Amino acid sequence: MRPRLLAASLTLLAVTATACGGDDTDVATSTAGATSSPTAPATAAAPSPTATSTPSAGAADAAEGEFSLSPSTAEVAGGGGLTVVDVRVAQNEGFDRVVFELEGEGTAGWSVQYEDDPRTPGEGAPVELEGDAVLAVLLEGVGYPFDTGIEEYSGPKEQSPGLSSIRALRLGGVYEGYYDAFVGVAERRPFRVFRLDGPQRVVVDVAYGD
Repeated sequence: MRPRLLAASLTLLAVTATACGGDDTDVATSTAGATSSPTAPATAAAPSPTATSTPSAGAADAAEGEFSLSPSTAEVAGGGGLTVVDVRVAQNEGFDRVVFELEGEGTAGWSVQYEDDPRTPGEGAPVELEGDAVLAVLLEGVGYPFDTGIEEYSGPKEQSPGLSSIRALRLGGVYEGYYDAFVGVAERRPFRVFRLDGPQRVVVDVAYGD
């Protein structure tokens, strides 16, 4: 009986040792399972992306508006006394930007949309720009420099920044209270338009493609 008892004891000891050696692994696996289980992760992991991305996107939307393919318009609160004094093109994270800076009296309005057959106001001359799509920009509430007393932007009328979205820019001039410009875009991509103050600027952002 002693040899059997000894063998049984040794077997029991071996089983116990194996179980003790696997405790850490089992606990770790069990903990990992609990962390990634349908209940815990859905409650803990889901808020993470929302908290990281939603506030920043929400703040941008609230301040600058959402990107869209739809035409963008804004009525003039009071105008006719503004002059475009500077035009800038810049690359940003996720979008390219055109800024029209204005000086004078009034608040600028705008009409911005994609045109299948873009033409210059008045003359009706066809507009051809680098890129597969053209955004037609009309700033409202703009006057002739000799009426506003402010010198108009005298930089290049045509620019080829060759950015991810904005490939080209063509500036027109003042015509019946409007200032026209055309933006050559790589393809029809969502855009947004908004106004900033101090100094007054009308901003056109064109999002990057996928």
